[in-house]
Amino acid sequence: MSDGGVINDGGLLVPWQTSFEDGFCGYYRDGGFCYEDLGRISEYRLVTSPTRTGSLAAAFDLGVDGTDDSTHQARCVREGELPDEATYGAWYYIPSGSSDPVNWNLIHFQGGVPGERLPGTWDVNVGQSEEGELSLYVANLRGLEDYSAEEPVPLPTDRWFHIEFYLKRAADETGEIALFQDGQELLRVSGIVTDDNPFSQWYVGNYTIAITPSRSTLYVDDVSIRLGQ
Repeated sequence: MSDGGVINDGGLLVPWQTSFEDGFCGYYRDGGFCYEDLGRISEYRLVTSPTRTGSLAAAFDLGVDGTDDSTHQARCVREGELPDEATYGAWYYIPSGSSDPVNWNLIHFQGGVPGERLPGTWDVNVGQSEEGELSLYVANLRGLEDYSAEEPVPLPTDRWFHIEFYLKRAADETGEIALFQDGQELLRVSGIVTDDNPFSQWYVGNYTIAITPSRSTLYVDDVSIRLGQ
């Protein structure tokens, strides 16, 4: 459900949040949608456990058969003109046993001109160290480079954790990004071009090329956008 806010010129309601207590209506009502890969055993659905708050959360299932390099995804999307400065957050729950991810994406931004192909801009992904620990990193899809914490913070499994991505939009080198895990700042990059698009999409959910086990599920609750940091 939305908690009130201001609709900017592009129609995106901010601040905004949904805890899935009214299903996926928070997305469809406030400028968004959810989708899944039909025919690839991917699905988005509501669950009563695990939940972080309330009685419902969202589950995003992927079926990865390992026979091709196709992407597999189930996600929810908000779209419109993004605020000049905002923090995009969601609580995630990853079951233990998830390993060997290839381009495992939890948060994705893309933008451009409505009706045309929208290039990617920013990703928050999960990587795995040689020791088998999962951790977050940011992919700059405009500059084709990755940003990681100087000392990676292990990603927990079998419990809820909070991801927040701060984006200061700029068409010149005055932009800034920051990534937080459970309130701890993992990285911050300033003085960069970040986003000059008149229209953008913000994705939350489950996306990968390959992962173990082949039936991959993660859970999401309490998704939000707030102005500033």
